[in-house]
Amino acid sequence: HFAAKPAFARWEPRTLRHYAESGTVPLADGGRGLLFDHEVELGIYRSLPTMTVVAAADRLRAPIGFVGGTASREVRYIGLSTTRARTGKRLRRIEGSHLFPMERPAETAATVQRLIEGMAQSPGAGAGA
Repeated sequence: HFAAKPAFARWEPRTLRHYAESGTVPLADGGRGLLFDHEVELGIYRSLPTMTVVAAADRLRAPIGFVGGTASREVRYIGLSTTRARTGKRLRRIEGSHLFPMERPAETAATVQRLIEGMAQSPGAGAGA
């Protein structure tokens, strides 16, 4: 069912299977239903906290990194110039949509790990660090 939907079609098969198994519950009719309330998910998705994230990033004294999907509409909404100004060289892009971690989980994990290791080796705060 999920694999046929455009939003899920690019997901890595094991990730999609785990999502389907863990994110759904059995229904009385023998089918499965979402474990979470769709309206709550939609409300979260529609309330991108761009200004609060920017304000929080400006106050941080720790290094900041960012990983985003190359085809993410959400990244376009927030603008890469603002993100780049706060992350400097710690901005990474992975092929995929906003849901790139589900589409490329191993690559996402490796990219995040490398960012963390880089921050540990050069922990200076600020965009240029």
